[in-house]
Amino acid sequence: MNSALVTFIIYLVILLIIGWIAFKATKSYDDYVLAGRGLNPWVTSLSAQASDMSSFLLMGLPGAAYVSGMSSIWTAIGLTAGTLFNWRYVAKRLRRFTEITNSMTISNFLEARFEDESKLLRIVTSIIIVVFFIVNISAELVGSGKLLSATFGYNYNFSLMIGLGIVVLYTVIGGFFAVAWTDFFQGMLIFLGVIMIPLILIPDVGGFGHIINEMGKASPDLLAVMNNESGWLAFSGIVIGALALSIGYPGQPHILVRFMAIKRPSEMRKGMLIAMVWVIASLYGAILIGLIGHGANMNVDDPENVIVYLAQTFLSPWMVGVIVAIVMSAIMSSVSSYLLVAATAVAEDFFAQIFNKQLDERTLKIIGQISIVLVSIIAFLLARPGGFVFVLALFAWAGLGSSIGTVILLSLYWKRTTKWGAITGLIVGMLTTILWYSLGLSVYIHEIFPGFLLSMLSIIIVSLMTDPPSKEMMSALEQSKRPLQSEYEALEAHLNGQE
Repeated sequence: MNSALVTFIIYLVILLIIGWIAFKATKSYDDYVLAGRGLNPWVTSLSAQASDMSSFLLMGLPGAAYVSGMSSIWTAIGLTAGTLFNWRYVAKRLRRFTEITNSMTISNFLEARFEDESKLLRIVTSIIIVVFFIVNISAELVGSGKLLSATFGYNYNFSLMIGLGIVVLYTVIGGFFAVAWTDFFQGMLIFLGVIMIPLILIPDVGGFGHIINEMGKASPDLLAVMNNESGWLAFSGIVIGALALSIGYPGQPHILVRFMAIKRPSEMRKGMLIAMVWVIASLYGAILIGLIGHGANMNVDDPENVIVYLAQTFLSPWMVGVIVAIVMSAIMSSVSSYLLVAATAVAEDFFAQIFNKQLDERTLKIIGQISIVLVSIIAFLLARPGGFVFVLALFAWAGLGSSIGTVILLSLYWKRTTKWGAITGLIVGMLTTILWYSLGLSVYIHEIFPGFLLSMLSIIIVSLMTDPPSKEMMSALEQSKRPLQSEYEALEAHLNGQE
């Protein structure tokens, strides 16, 4: 057994140990779904960002940087802006409102916000989450299949099963506690990796000046931040492309549930600062890894495996194992989050509502665990043909951002939003994204823009045509703008030296 494989196995064992510890700490269904709203800012931030970036960070983004060069910086700008917006304008208000309404899931929150006794809104939301999360999971599995087959020479399908098997095991066992704490561990590993890898490799390939020279020899376009185009039209196109990534953030349930799980809304500011440092370092480190590939003068068959080629060429076998563990951290942190949110949607937001039953916590947990396995199988079958992680991930991102994202934003910031407006916006956003992508129109403008704009417009029009929310809901929305009683009590306890 080579040292790279030994290092990777040690990493997998650590994940299973964390999953077992989380299992022992899980005392109730609330713990299983939302960690009892008890996460500290560090775990909240790092688990949110690790689950956010996925294989896109260390496979998709370096691959895009290798192909497009300096212009890939706009992708990083868009993701950084979206992360900041989400923490600044969505996180705290969502956390407060979900505590006021005792909402454990995004679907549950929307049902409470729009006083929907028909359960229709909850069911539509859960369907959208499951559909696009299955696409997301399949994208991550493609990444794991490429990674393990390129590193260890395994069969692609066998590689898919290795990555999926481990993440399903610790997610089923430990629930949200396991997902959050494994994501925290993996977030730390990713952060160290994106800093360490460029620092080690840049001297080995001849320095940054050599990288720039080799990029210029390969193609002058690689050195152009504006993709070798000029004028306001070109600049507008690049800015719009960056915004396509940023506007999708409010619609990502796997990130939103982290906001809901933080112990106190007042800790969001600290969480935001931690998240922004992580995101900026990680994104630009990932781009740098892609650019280093040119300095190494490598013949890369699949650009999304550039990090693997670099590791195998310049690093010792045990360090290759570390790099594989870091990339798998990005993949597994996202897959576990997608699985848990999708499974919770199936159990609590779909199954229980369709059959109109008040299920006990044990039954809900079992249904959730079975759902994790079923969703995993479907995603595995979709991942078998392979594909590009970058393309699959952006499609799922667009679908969630242009449906759930618009509803979340207006539900928190426009009191006049109604149930029928929200349902219409969800359906319009989802269908527009799918049709736009299917018709091949994404080559002209990314599918999130028409989906987001049409969804937002339909919510506003239908809401103005239907009855406004109740006075009680208006009051609850106002309350979510101010600190809750629990926050005042925590502050008082802290000042009195009790905490």
